[in-house]
Amino acid sequence: MGDFYVMKMSQVRVYLNVHSYLLQAEIPDVYYHFKRHKVNPDLYMVNWVMSLFSKTTPLELTCRLWDVLLLDGDVGIFRIALGLIKHIAKVFTRCNQDECLHLLTKYPMYENNDEVIASVRSVSLSKRKFNKVVSKCKSEMRKGETVS
Repeated sequence: MGDFYVMKMSQVRVYLNVHSYLLQAEIPDVYYHFKRHKVNPDLYMVNWVMSLFSKTTPLELTCRLWDVLLLDGDVGIFRIALGLIKHIAKVFTRCNQDECLHLLTKYPMYENNDEVIASVRSVSLSKRKFNKVVSKCKSEMRKGETVS
């Protein structure tokens, strides 16, 4: 994930494709809704990773999310991203592009932090699975394909 911080764009693109792949697998209704409304991962994921979610989530939730990051490492970033989306998936599917982007840049403060963390923890993503998806996305990028 260090490539995000040095903005190595080819690797950033791989990670954005990884997020798309995992979003499609974990929360397909939101994935297709985002696709239909052109809510692409580059519109929110780069900010989430660069700020480690601190610009998007309230302070207390941010601290809890950082606990996940410390325990899970790189995989934690993707589990958190999917968990945040999963927690308010029903809201996203009723939103237009602007409303989706607003939620993705300013996570609702009224959400119960324990429930948000439970959503993050419910995302089944092991280091092994993560590495397989990264390899798949790299391979597809070399062929000129994209996952999303």
